[in-house]
Amino acid sequence: MNPMNQPEWQRFYDLLELKGYRPNTIKTYTVEFAQLLYALKDFPVKDSIIE
Repeated sequence: MNPMNQPEWQRFYDLLELKGYRPNTIKTYTVEFAQLLYALKDFPVKDSIIE
């Protein structure tokens, strides 16, 4: 995962914890998100997130 996307991964992780997701669910979701970020390489996901 590109270092520029690590804050977005951490933000996602923190959001799941805040919402009270179970530890196994958090692990599954964050691993999948990390794989997506790895595939995107140096594409900055922060600029493309729609809120």
